[in-house]
Amino acid sequence: MRRINIGIQYDVIIVGAGVGGASLAYVLSNFTSVKHILVLEKGHEIGGGNSHYSQNSQTLHEGDIETNYSLDKSTEVAFATNITKTYLGKFSPEAYRLDQKMVIGVGEKEVLELENRFATIKHLYPKLKKIGRGEIKKLEPNVVEGRDGRVPLSALYTEGYTVDFKKLAKSFLKQSIASGKDVTVKLTTEVQKINKIKGGYRLLTNFGSFSTRTVVFMSGGYSLKFAKELGYAKHWAILPVAGNFYFSNELYLLKGKVYTVQKPKLPFAAVHGDVEINTPSLVRFGPTAKVLPLLERRKGIESFYPFLKTSVWTMKGMISLFKIISDKTLFLYILKNFLYDMPLIGKYFFLQQARKVVPKLQYKDLYFAKGAGGIRHQILNTETGKLEMGEAEIFGEDVVFNIAPSPGASVCLKNSYDYAKKVVEFFEGEFSFDEEAWDEIYSKKEELVS
Repeated sequence: MRRINIGIQYDVIIVGAGVGGASLAYVLSNFTSVKHILVLEKGHEIGGGNSHYSQNSQTLHEGDIETNYSLDKSTEVAFATNITKTYLGKFSPEAYRLDQKMVIGVGEKEVLELENRFATIKHLYPKLKKIGRGEIKKLEPNVVEGRDGRVPLSALYTEGYTVDFKKLAKSFLKQSIASGKDVTVKLTTEVQKINKIKGGYRLLTNFGSFSTRTVVFMSGGYSLKFAKELGYAKHWAILPVAGNFYFSNELYLLKGKVYTVQKPKLPFAAVHGDVEINTPSLVRFGPTAKVLPLLERRKGIESFYPFLKTSVWTMKGMISLFKIISDKTLFLYILKNFLYDMPLIGKYFFLQQARKVVPKLQYKDLYFAKGAGGIRHQILNTETGKLEMGEAEIFGEDVVFNIAPSPGASVCLKNSYDYAKKVVEFFEGEFSFDEEAWDEIYSKKEELVS
């Protein structure tokens, strides 16, 4: 039987009140018998980091128009996002909008790639359609106008969710508090150190210390920092990739989301155009991908020091990084992305990328989206010398660490289901997970159809 220290204050502490941490609080409070939950957030608001609508593309990534997803990943993501969609429809309609979306293939090679992809994934997405130039023009006139008519053009088209993940995070915590469980949220409370104690952990913060039997870090790159402090993930390092965006001055340029085909060897998302969730007349193009030695985009030197504790600045890390960027295609891509941020000429270079979506765009139509774009914390495996794409997680002794680049927000509820099950396991029979209650909401076949 698990030893209990009666001096411990909480059953679970969740570090981070973005959409990931908030969704875990919701699952623990509504579907387990865990009694005392504390959510710690160093920011001044819920969902104010990468979950904020300005810091991401506001897209529920379902794996249908994301051409860099394998069949296995699309299968997993399609299932996971259907859970998120069920929650949005039932509990948080204010957090999303239904929009049309498509990925376009330009030229014979990309058109063939889309045909092959459609054949591979169509069984996962019943609403996904393959359309040609004429239908594209009806749906998105500005995607076709000004484009060379001799160049083959096709698209995969469907309906998708544009999401304000900050509002979604707030909804999760509202539902958590409404559960009747002892759920406490403390803002502006930064975890500075974690210590293993008898029966659990003590977290030292700027507002004193908090003790807990288990802890789950849902705090991006900082999760790895604390994991390393406890001796975990010694072969992992953070490669922070900052995403910038450009806005268009031309009103109602697009009606929905328009993605482009992912280029081989590039681990980051291809350029796309997105209609803003809170300003539908505004279109955002991007993201760019620039490597920065920071864990947070706008904290400067304050987030540089934590980065050093997770970083590539070891012999193995530097060798791995050199191995990755020595690839000619990736090196040129990284170089171009630095150019995109430069005054005057940056917009010119980025314009060539944006014209893949809207050919008629002019220099005057774009302006740099100051303050938009967060940091994606990619994991660099210093043993293999490769980037670990997608979700990264570490399970330790009564502790979980999550580092969630895209599509972490999209699959947050499925992740939280898994982590809640893991937390319950930590307690060795003292608490339980109510599968029947979960299935009542999230496992109905008619609600899990894309």
